[in-house]
Amino acid sequence: MVKATFSGTGNAHGEAKCPDGSHAISGGVDSGNDHAYVVASRPTSDGKGWHGNVSKYRDGNFGENITGTVYAMCQAD
Repeated sequence: MVKATFSGTGNAHGEAKCPDGSHAISGGVDSGNDHAYVVASRPTSDGKGWHGNVSKYRDGNFGENITGTVYAMCQAD
């Protein structure tokens, strides 16, 4: 499994890339805090990783920094 953390203001996205010679067979996203939710969790367009996107709930300061972690389960090609 590989993982990558990411952050942004109001909306954030990131990708966990599988090592060379492998591809993603599954993955997931953790929104990182109580004020954000997962918008997208899917394979990258090339199939060699996992993409995640989180957004802050519109309950106050939308400009607040949010973080997330995206995970990819990889398998050799």
